[in-house]
Amino acid sequence: MSKYPCNQCGICCMNLHKHEIYQFLHNGNGICFHYMQEEKKCSIYENRPIICDIERYYQNFIETMSFEEYFNLNVLNCQSLQKSHNLPVINL
Repeated sequence: MSKYPCNQCGICCMNLHKHEIYQFLHNGNGICFHYMQEEKKCSIYENRPIICDIERYYQNFIETMSFEEYFNLNVLNCQSLQKSHNLPVINL
């Protein structure tokens, strides 16, 4: 299993409003309750919800797609968010 190439830009943590599945992690502003913007870190990273862990969350898709497909879709979504915010884009 490949390690997700996160560059810790935090853009995913600041755009939770883009999908209702994340609504429990923010108060309507789209920014995760646990994201520390100044430090660009998650305050509960070691104990973050499974939905915030690409590798572990794959178990919810194991019946519908390969890990490679799932992984690549996540990378594409991340790259799209980064581009839309003029941030450096992760590479595989």
